Order: sequence, then structure tokens, then C-alpha cells
Amino acid sequence: MGSTYTVKSRPRREDDGSLVRVLERILDVRTRHSRLAIKLRNYMNLLPIGRYNRDLMELAFGFLLASPEGRGRAEQWLEDPQRFIREAAIRVEGVIGKAQKYQAALRAA
Repeated sequence: MGSTYTVKSRPRREDDGSLVRVLERILDVRTRHSRLAIKLRNYMNLLPIGRYNRDLMELAFGFLLASPEGRGRAEQWLEDPQRFIREAAIRVEGVIGKAQKYQAALRAA
């Protein structure tokens, strides 16, 4: 005779929508600073960093451009690209790591 399988679903997580709102704000910042983001995207092609999918990079741009400090650093990198290539690569990889954590949290939600 046939076997009966019980499928356990993971418990539904209570979510107040805060993660989605944070991501929406980050993407809004990225859109408001689109000119800088485009220049930054072109610069990132020169950086010695890994290659990542577009969605992840858009999220990382949003994180980087969300604060005045991040925007200021990005502008500085673009003013003297060779001088800041190492710093930019290190900082961008760190921001990409944060973006990956957010992506994982969204997948788990």
C-alpha cells in the first residue's frame, strides 16, 4: 500500500512589513541619486571585486547612496578613481555583503 508523508511547513513569521519598507526607502534613495549611481556603476566595473547579479548590485547602490557619508565617499572615488580604487573595492564589497544579508532575509520571509 502507499505511504503517507507529512510535510512540515516552517512556521509563518509575523512580519510588520518593516523589511519591505526599508528596502523601498533604499531603492527610492538609489533612484533619487540615479546620476551618481550610474557613474558609480561604471566605476565599479574597474574595481577588483567579484561579479554579482544586477538585483544585488542595485540594492548595494541603494545602501551606499543612502547616507550623506556614503554619497560623499562615492563622489570622492569618482573625482580620483585610481587613488581610491583599493578603498572603494573594500567598501563596496562590505556593502555588497550587507545587501546579500537583506536578500537572504527577503527569501526567508
